[in-house]
Amino acid sequence: QVGQYKFSAEIISYDGRRASKDVMIEITEVRVPRIVLKIKDQKERYPVSSPIRIEGTEEGQTSDVARTYTWSVYVYEQNPAYNPELAEEMANDPLNPYTVDKFTYIDVSDRFNIE
Repeated sequence: QVGQYKFSAEIISYDGRRASKDVMIEITEVRVPRIVLKIKDQKERYPVSSPIRIEGTEEGQTSDVARTYTWSVYVYEQNPAYNPELAEEMANDPLNPYTVDKFTYIDVSDRFNIE
């Protein structure tokens, strides 16, 4: 149904620490296109020297308005903002936990030709 919905999540660690987050989602009747991506010449593994070609098609388009899409490449690697010394120092303080993730997704789009 159309409207605004609130989704809440809470996690509790084995040592009693808690974290929660709320997100508001608005459902509308605006039709949006569906983008289908297919990997061309798909292989089980790719050497770093081989390009991965992805082709996209738009389905359910509601008008002839031209659209421009941009692409990004992210890798999941060690978070540069993570401080292991500070994390260790705060590890035993449930009232002031270290909340910086050790790993995160980092945008590396500038390293690739993503035309």
